[in-house]
Formats: sequence, structure tokens, C-alpha cells
Amino acid sequence: MESIPQLRKVWDDIGMNGTVSLRMGERGRLVIPRELRTHHRWVPGTPIVAIDSEVGVTLVEQSALRKIVAAQLSGRDLVQELIAERKEDARIESGL
Repeated sequence: MESIPQLRKVWDDIGMNGTVSLRMGERGRLVIPRELRTHHRWVPGTPIVAIDSEVGVTLVEQSALRKIVAAQLSGRDLVQELIAERKEDARIESGL
């Protein structure tokens, strides 16, 4: 995630309503409060993904990850970006 404003837009797009403080236990475990689990219908075994970024860690249900990626890639032409990147790398390597 590139910036806080973009992260906020993604949160709005997926219906982010607020934040909850968690405390890590001695063994590195996090307990997700009941209210949050109930709100998201998370039950034991629900796949949760931790997204590590320069601003911290975001926990999301695995199924919500598609929405986040789609929102971040919306309107982008990844093939053209890759071609442009490769051309720039080749230009730099050739010394031009």
C-alpha cells in the first residue's frame, strides 16, 4: 500500500468502520475481540491474512483480499507498466 490516503480509500471501498486495539500475548498470539469476530462472521478456522506494509500490519479476511487488490489495480495497465519498466532497465544497462 503506497500511502495512507490510498489505504483510507481502500478502507472506505470495503466498508472499514473503525479500528480496534489488540495486545499481543507472550507467545505472539493476538486475540480478536468477540464484537469484531461477530461483526465479520469470523469463526474458528476463518483464513485471515496479515498484510505487512511500511505503515504497519493490516489483518483482512482472505476473501476480502480480492477486493483490496482490485481496488488498488483499478484503471492500471500492468502489461504496459511492465513493458515500460523493462525498456527503462534496458536503456540504463546500455548506458544511454
